[in-house]
Amino acid sequence: MKTVSIVIPVYNVEKYLPECLDSVINQTYKDLQIIVIDDGSTDSSGKICDQYAEKDNRITVIHQENAGAANAKNTGLDNVKGEYLAFADSDDWVELNWIETLVNAMEKYDVDVVECGFDNVFVNEVEEGKIYTDGEILTTEEYFKQYNENWVSVIFWNKLFRSELTEGIRFRKERRCIDDEFYTYKVVSNGQRLSRVNDVLYHYRQRKTSAVHQSEKKSLQITDDALDVLKERYNWVSTRFPNLKKQYLKSDIDRLLYYPKLMMFDDLLIKKHKRISKFYFRKCLFAFPDRVTMLYSIRSVLLKKSSFNTKSPIGTVKSDKRYFE
Repeated sequence: MKTVSIVIPVYNVEKYLPECLDSVINQTYKDLQIIVIDDGSTDSSGKICDQYAEKDNRITVIHQENAGAANAKNTGLDNVKGEYLAFADSDDWVELNWIETLVNAMEKYDVDVVECGFDNVFVNEVEEGKIYTDGEILTTEEYFKQYNENWVSVIFWNKLFRSELTEGIRFRKERRCIDDEFYTYKVVSNGQRLSRVNDVLYHYRQRKTSAVHQSEKKSLQITDDALDVLKERYNWVSTRFPNLKKQYLKSDIDRLLYYPKLMMFDDLLIKKHKRISKFYFRKCLFAFPDRVTMLYSIRSVLLKKSSFNTKSPIGTVKSDKRYFE
């Protein structure tokens, strides 16, 4: 039986942490290394982590000064010993056969990554998040073909990875709002094949403190993240999968055109958008994309300042009773 390492970053989640940890330690698959990183919690989360470690010797607790979720996950990655790797957010929970189901699929289909279904959990309702076709198998290139149309591809907590895929790959250390966007595609690209199971095994708790329901500063950070990942991901994918270069040009340029209305910008981000638009225009000159993509690239470069939204379009849910605190 191969060991599965589970990385769980923790920060001020005393209300939900026991449910998460209970669901992990009671997995039907027993050969686990559970790495819990207390990222400088100021509530009782750190104490709860230690209490669970006393009861279960598979749990390793690492306490560190608050440095953000990405750095906490990096600490976990630095301590992984298992052949397989999974992540869980400390305010979510999983089905008891979560790991067993994913490991069985990994070995049955001889793949490098397995994805499972999940749902979005609100206070009084559960919404279906993503259900897959059981046993679906994709090559890595096929996965990247649908990557831009399927946002679920970017998340990491509904996946089981071969740990070797993560060698040399870490989350961005800067405090990011969408740090999975900078990580998952790099890990998946190191593998050859990916499989999916249709079981809903992960339960994603919808909270008011979610990054997309935050302050103006957070809204600007989300825009900054989204712009950064476009260029970074394009360079990564086009180098490894040249056949997808034109597809990613088209998709990324489309994003550059609707981001100005969808997201929040300030003067610095408008200038950044201009720089990245010029980058894509230059790429179009050498890639010879279709006529529409070329025209959209020119339009993106020529966008006027008045085209950019400078008020946060990201709504607050502080008074929405659907969301958990």
